[in-house]
Amino acid sequence: MVQVNHLPYMPFPPNWPVYIPKDKLANWFEVYVESMELNYWTGTEFEAAPTMKRKVVGRWCCAAPMAASARCIHGMS
Repeated sequence: MVQVNHLPYMPFPPNWPVYIPKDKLANWFEVYVESMELNYWTGTEFEAAPTMKRKVVGRWCCAAPMAASARCIHGMS
């Protein structure tokens, strides 16, 4: 029985081990991204998230540099 959280719309196969090896899980992520037609950013690092919140209460931004530009990813807390 697999004891990790499934991804939406595509559960892990029932015959997978309880502790999934990293390479197997990485391959599963690649299959998931491809089959769900998701956008993904390879080679992108999480730089930092400011500790001070913006004017909107509970909203934060983290920097993620991509190639020649940087993106600000917004989240809610």
